[in-house]
Amino acid sequence: MPYKIKLSRPPAGYVAEHVEKGEEATIITRDFVSSEDGMRLINMLEQLPSSVLSSIPELRLIKPSTIDHLLIHFDSDGNATIYVNEINMIGKVKTRKAVEAGQAVYIDDLVHLLELRFEGIDIPPDHSVLVVLSSGWRKGLFFDFSPMTSKLPREYDIWSILGGYYSYIIFQEHFSISEETWNALLMDSWFPFIGLNQSTIKEIIAWSSSGRSADALLDKITAELLERLPQIKQNWASAPLLKEHVALLNVAAERFEAKDWISTNSILYPRIEGILRTVTQSLSETTYSQKNLASAAEKISRDIAGTRIFPTKFQQYLTDVYFKSFDPENPTSISRNSVGHGVAPANEFSEKSAVIGLLIVEQIFFHLPSPIAENEDPK
Repeated sequence: MPYKIKLSRPPAGYVAEHVEKGEEATIITRDFVSSEDGMRLINMLEQLPSSVLSSIPELRLIKPSTIDHLLIHFDSDGNATIYVNEINMIGKVKTRKAVEAGQAVYIDDLVHLLELRFEGIDIPPDHSVLVVLSSGWRKGLFFDFSPMTSKLPREYDIWSILGGYYSYIIFQEHFSISEETWNALLMDSWFPFIGLNQSTIKEIIAWSSSGRSADALLDKITAELLERLPQIKQNWASAPLLKEHVALLNVAAERFEAKDWISTNSILYPRIEGILRTVTQSLSETTYSQKNLASAAEKISRDIAGTRIFPTKFQQYLTDVYFKSFDPENPTSISRNSVGHGVAPANEFSEKSAVIGLLIVEQIFFHLPSPIAENEDPK
């Protein structure tokens, strides 16, 4: 049962930095912080949430360490409703595979959370809100006090925002990749491809962050792809935007199973550009420069919060790796351009290139408005 109280001093936000008396202060009215932010998260939790809970006699004995989730929302007069560890949270998710009603869904199955709803709870758009979420040892804090300060209701969908932030908490090691590690990944032609298992992605990140090549994982990654090929082909067949490409993609998958790397690469690298052209056409665009093609998938997915398909980073990957330029006098790598000009070295039509080609196609697939079910799955 929720608790209802009247806040004597309804909060307007958090101060951005320390100021002395009489100095101007910057107030943060809306933000999200997580375990990744360390003391900033702890300081925020020890202020407003703690003071509100301590004002309710029944909740004074609750240890902060036992709070899994918390929701506080209040109107401009300070009339607040508080829920502590009693909300049934329902996630609307996009999965990597088709699932049946009642079937268990695992972390590896999730692409991202489209929504996180609180069953039976309505948060009026003119109410300020503070939410604490947990996933294992990880915590996140979202707050929006702008309805208090602006006197205007929220205009965004709070459930999709919470879905994105909860996804961020679940996959925090992905979203906390440093720029140095991102650069190392791209230099090595790797990416945290959504088609890979969570444990494999963690290993790829770990190898790259330590300055070593993730090529050491190639046998494991190939084995993963071979095991999942039936599901991958089923996914391709389900996507209307891939319809004209499926026949060739299936042949590439067949040659991959036969470990015919030359044929697999010869099919995939030109065809990936064709898929990007189809995606670009679906956006009603008529410019097919490589820059525009590389941004097509990102344009479809840029508004999805907390997604581990990383639309912006994938655009960079396509630009820097797939569409990589080459030295005509000394081509040393495989890319759309070196293959298209017939100068890619034969030894670069390799197992690694074939693996990456398949993973690029799969990554594009998960950017598409696919008919694969977006399933409701309780926390």
